[in-house]
Amino acid sequence: MPLQTMTQRISTNGGETFTFNDSVVTFFAGVSSFSFTYGSSDHHVEQLALTLTSSLTSPRQVQVNVSGTLQDASGNSIDNRNSYVYVTVVAWTGANTGGLVMATEDGIADNARGAGISLPSANPGILVTALNGFKLAYAGTDHHVEYVRAGTGAASSGSMGFVEGHANMYDASGNTAATANVNGALLATSMQNLGIYTAIKVAQSGSPVTVDFSGILPSGVTLKSAAVLVSDFHVQYGGGTDHHVQTIGTGCSTWTVSPTSVTLNTAQSFMYDDSGNNQDNGASNVTILVVGSAL
Repeated sequence: MPLQTMTQRISTNGGETFTFNDSVVTFFAGVSSFSFTYGSSDHHVEQLALTLTSSLTSPRQVQVNVSGTLQDASGNSIDNRNSYVYVTVVAWTGANTGGLVMATEDGIADNARGAGISLPSANPGILVTALNGFKLAYAGTDHHVEYVRAGTGAASSGSMGFVEGHANMYDASGNTAATANVNGALLATSMQNLGIYTAIKVAQSGSPVTVDFSGILPSGVTLKSAAVLVSDFHVQYGGGTDHHVQTIGTGCSTWTVSPTSVTLNTAQSFMYDDSGNNQDNGASNVTILVVGSAL
């Protein structure tokens, strides 16, 4: 298969090597899910951040390192042993074609866009983005949390594509993140013979969620594999209240592929303290990008 994907669970502040069957022409790394925790107790939050650093270390190998931050202003920080990120690498191993673009942009502020990425053509048939990092921080101190968001969107102007940023964190007393930005990966192609198909699903469910490709796939074409990636998420406590955080996360860790659909084992954003306060499921969700390969 020219489009190859691989997913591994990586502990925060750890790294893994992704070895593909063929030489990698281009690739990007994204987040399928993450869960950050302080451990057995909850605390205020000063900074919440996730960074993926990826590089091609040999023709068939991609190295991905994860940096995760959950900390307050009193020295309490992330429990690396019990915090993790499911990282998925999407790699193109077919012919080196200019008709396919995979690229990343970093440090995009809330409601802003990156500097721009050259597209294979104006108005490509596929133009999607995935989240591969974010940084949210109050100004020099810590607070409770009511709401957290980090996400990406796609936009274009002529032959330029852009990763749009959405990022914020605030409590119920008017304190808002002074630093709020995201890193995003962009996938674009106007070629219909690459066997790449994409779908977006917004969900908040602890039960299986089906992403249907039957209306996207041409007659007689079936999915062979798929990558599941977080594009955007937001999570919020209910009732306009804020609380400490013990654990926060989002996404989908495992999925199954059938000929015309992909089933996510769960797809949800979550946040809770150690006093029984949990996210409001009516105000929280995750936007999942599914990249399917039919070759």
